[in-house]
Amino acid sequence: VRGSPADVRLAFYAREQRKKAVDNGWEYLDLQDVFGADTADYEFSSSTGLLDSSNLHPSRPNGGMQIAEAILRLIAPTI
Repeated sequence: VRGSPADVRLAFYAREQRKKAVDNGWEYLDLQDVFGADTADYEFSSSTGLLDSSNLHPSRPNGGMQIAEAILRLIAPTI
């Protein structure tokens, strides 16, 4: 994985989380697929503003909505 240290770290976390989910038979939603692989594209100061000013948590209006829509797409076929 290339990119900033944050991008590399997030890719590592995503791999480990996916492995844990598969090993335990859990569903897994990779938010990197939702937000994008490059943190510069969705951090607080970006045009999308998907993260809040902590650059750790999703912003309420933008990031939260993206996550909710991704979850709905994931579960919609089952309801």
